[in-house]
Amino acid sequence: MLMPAKTSLICPCNDLESKMILEIAHRLEIEVYEIKGDWGLTLADAFAQIADLAALRAHVLIVELPDKSPDQSGLAQLMQLGKMVHVIDHHQYGTADKTQALSSLEQFAQLMNYGLSESELKIAINDRDFLMGLARAGVPWQEAMAIRQQEWQIRGTEALMQEAQDFVAKQARDLVDLRLVLAPERLAGVMLEAAQLPTEEAYNKCEPLKPVLVLYYADEDKQQITQVEYAGKAADKAVLHDVFLSVEKWQRDFVLWLGGGDFGCFFGAKKRHVLSNFDELVSTLLELFLQYGRPLRHYGCTFYVPLDLFLEDELKDNKKFKLFKEKDAQIAEYKTDISTEINKDKLDQAIGQERQAYLYFLPHIRDLVFDTAKSQNGEAATPIKQWKLKNVTNFHWYIELNEDDELSVKITDISIFGYYNDLYVLSISVVPTYDISNTSLANDNVTWWHDLVFSDHKCFEQINALQLQNWLLFTNQARLIYPSFAEQFIEGKLKKQVFKTPKTLMLFNEAEKQPEKRDSALSPILVHLLKYFFDDDKLEQRLSFLPDDRMFACVAYGLSGLEPKTEQGKAELTRLFSLALYVDHKGGTFESAMEYAYDAEFTQALMQTHTLNRWQQLGTYSGYCSYANAYMGFGWFFNAIIAPSHVPFIYIRMMLLGLFYQMTLRHYKRRVGYETEALSLYSKADAFRDLRKKFILFNNNYWFREVTNQTQGIEVFNLQIKALELDKDYNLIKDEMERADEYAQSVKANRFNVIATVFVIITLFITFFTVSGAPSPSYFGWVNWLYEKKVDISLGVLGFAFLIPFLPRIISKIKK
Repeated sequence: MLMPAKTSLICPCNDLESKMILEIAHRLEIEVYEIKGDWGLTLADAFAQIADLAALRAHVLIVELPDKSPDQSGLAQLMQLGKMVHVIDHHQYGTADKTQALSSLEQFAQLMNYGLSESELKIAINDRDFLMGLARAGVPWQEAMAIRQQEWQIRGTEALMQEAQDFVAKQARDLVDLRLVLAPERLAGVMLEAAQLPTEEAYNKCEPLKPVLVLYYADEDKQQITQVEYAGKAADKAVLHDVFLSVEKWQRDFVLWLGGGDFGCFFGAKKRHVLSNFDELVSTLLELFLQYGRPLRHYGCTFYVPLDLFLEDELKDNKKFKLFKEKDAQIAEYKTDISTEINKDKLDQAIGQERQAYLYFLPHIRDLVFDTAKSQNGEAATPIKQWKLKNVTNFHWYIELNEDDELSVKITDISIFGYYNDLYVLSISVVPTYDISNTSLANDNVTWWHDLVFSDHKCFEQINALQLQNWLLFTNQARLIYPSFAEQFIEGKLKKQVFKTPKTLMLFNEAEKQPEKRDSALSPILVHLLKYFFDDDKLEQRLSFLPDDRMFACVAYGLSGLEPKTEQGKAELTRLFSLALYVDHKGGTFESAMEYAYDAEFTQALMQTHTLNRWQQLGTYSGYCSYANAYMGFGWFFNAIIAPSHVPFIYIRMMLLGLFYQMTLRHYKRRVGYETEALSLYSKADAFRDLRKKFILFNNNYWFREVTNQTQGIEVFNLQIKALELDKDYNLIKDEMERADEYAQSVKANRFNVIATVFVIITLFITFFTVSGAPSPSYFGWVNWLYEKKVDISLGVLGFAFLIPFLPRIISKIKK
C-alpha cells in the first residue's frame, strides 16, 4: 500500500476510466499531473508537460502512458532520479506487453488500498470488458449505455459516434462470423465501438459481440488503406500476439497495439512507411478470423441414395427386378462417349473430362465402370448403366436459411445408376446459382479480399450467398431422407426445403407440421424423383430397406483466399474440414469442444484414419467416412481442375463403384438369411447353391480391389473402401455362406445315410430270397407264393425305399 503523501500520479484524461482515477487521486490528496491530449499519448508526451521531474514524489504512478523510447530510457530516467516507478496499464503496445487481468482503475485502487464503490467498479468493468462485462455483471441496458455516453462526452466524440453508428447501419457488410467496415479515417476513434454496439435484446441475453474488422481509408481514396482495427473474442488476443506482435516483420512495417479483457480483445495497426503491405496484413487477419463466412470459389455436391428395392417375397425365386421404366420419355439412357477425339479445347468440357476419367481406370475394368457404345452386355460383363432425367434445369431446390432468406441451388444432373444385379443408386448433383470467378476472390494473391469491401452492392449479394456456412448447412440439410428423432423438429435443427418442378411443388420439414401428423416420414422430394424412374404402387414400402436416414454426400468446397501459412490458420482449416467431412455446420458445434461438432480430441484422432494427407501442406484436404467423401482446398488448381473435374468424374465414380460393392454385399446378406431359413425348414439346398454361384460371380468378375494404377487414385480408393467397411461385410457373408454350406452338406449327408440304410435292408431282404434255395414242402402255400414273386417284390420294396426321402415334399404338395 502506498501513502498518498509520498505519491505522484501522471495520468491523461482521455476516457471515463482515467477521469475517475484522477478524481479519486484528488480526493486522496495525491500529487496529480494531468496530461493533456487524446488517445495515443506516450511517456515522452507526459515529460514534455512536467516542468521538473526531480520534484516528483518518491512513488510515481504512470497510467497508460507507454514508454516507447529505446531501452525504456524514460522510465530509466525516473529511476535514476531515485523514484520508485509503478506502471499502471492493461494494453500491449508493439512488443511492450502491459496486459493485466485488472483494469487500470482497479490496479490504481489496489496500489492505494482504496475500495471502489459500485459505480466506480462499473466504470472499471466497462473499461476492462466493455459491454459484455457490464451485461455479465447484471448492469441494466439503460445504465450501461449511460456509462458509454459519459465516455463519449469526456472524449468529445458524441457527434462523431452518432455519425459512425449511422455509417455502420448503411455501409457495414455482415458475413457469418465477421462484420466488415470500410470507413474514412476521421472515424477511427469511434468506429470500432460503433460497429460492435449490441442491440438491447442481444445485450440482455449476454450474447457475444460479433467480431469486427474495420479498414480506414484516406478521405480522398477509398482503396488507400491507412489503418486497420479488429475487435473479437478474448481468445483471439493470444492468437494476435503470436501471429503479429511477436513477429519481427510486422513490427518493422506497422505500429501495432493490442488489448482486451475476459470477454473481448482489440487490435490495431498503422503503417510505419509507404511500403507497408496492408494487403498481406488484412489477408492474414482474414486467414485467422474469417472461417464460416469465407466465400466459396467452387461448390459441387452429388448426393447418392443406394436402392435395394426387392421386397421379401421377391427373394424367394431370385426374381429379376422389373420396375424400372427404361423407355419412359422423361428419361434417357446415357453412354460415355470415348470415340470422339479430344483436343485441348474440349478438355474442360464434360466429354473431355469423361474421356480422361475413362482412361484413369485400369484397362480391363473401364467398360464395366462406364457404359460405352462398345461395352458388351452379359452376365459376366454388364457395365454400370446410367439413365438421366431430362430437363432438370426446370427444377428448383432451395432451403430456408431464416424467415427472410433462402439458399437455392442449380440442379445439374439427376440420374439412376444400375448394377448388373438389379441394384440401383439415385444420384442428384447440384451447384450454386451464383459464380464469383470474375471477382477478386478468384485471385491467388494477397489482394483476394478486395471485393469483400470494395465491390458494389449487387456483387456483394452474390459473395454473401456463397459463404461457406451456407453450403455446409445445405449439404447437411439436403441429404436428409427422413427425420430420425422428433426432437430435431423441437430443437429447430431441420430447415424447410422446397422443391419445384413445372407441375409440382414439394415441401419437406415444414415448421408448422409436427412429425406425428406427417403422412409419410420419407422426403417427398426423394419419392417424387424416384417415381420418374420406377413405376410401382409399393415404392415407399420398397424404400423401407434404405440403409440410412440420409443420403451419401460427395462434396467439394473450393475456398477463396490463400492457403493458411500460420499454425493457427491451419488448425482452423482442419476444424472446418472436420465439419465438411462429417457433414456438420456451425449450428452443431460447441464452444466447450473447441468449436468442433464432437469432442475435439476424438474428432482429430478420427480424422487421422479418414483423411488423405498427401497435399495437406498446400491447403488441399480430402477425407472419406462411411457416409460422405469431402474435398476442400484453395487456389486455381483446386478450384479449376480438382474440384470440378477430378472429383465428380473420377473420385466420385470410384465411390459409386464402392457403393455398389456395399449394396451387393448387403443384398447377399438378405438373401443368405432367407435361403438359410429355407434350408433349415425345408432342406432346400438348390437355391442356396445358386446363390453361392452368383456370389462367386460377383467376387470374381465385379469386385475389383484395384481400379487404377495412379498413385493418388489408389490411395483414394483404398480410403473409400476402408470407410465403407467392405472387408467386414464380406467376411461376415463369407462366414455365413460357409456355415450354411456346412449345414447343407450335413443335410445332404443325413439324406444319403437314410437312403444307404434302406438300401442295406433291401439288399438283405433280396439276399434272403435269392440264396436260401427252394422252399421246403412243409412251408405254407403263401411262402411259396412269395418265393415265386421274389423279384417283383424286391424291386417294389427297393423303389419305395428310394421314395422315402421325398415323401415330406410329396405330402406337402398334395396338401397344397
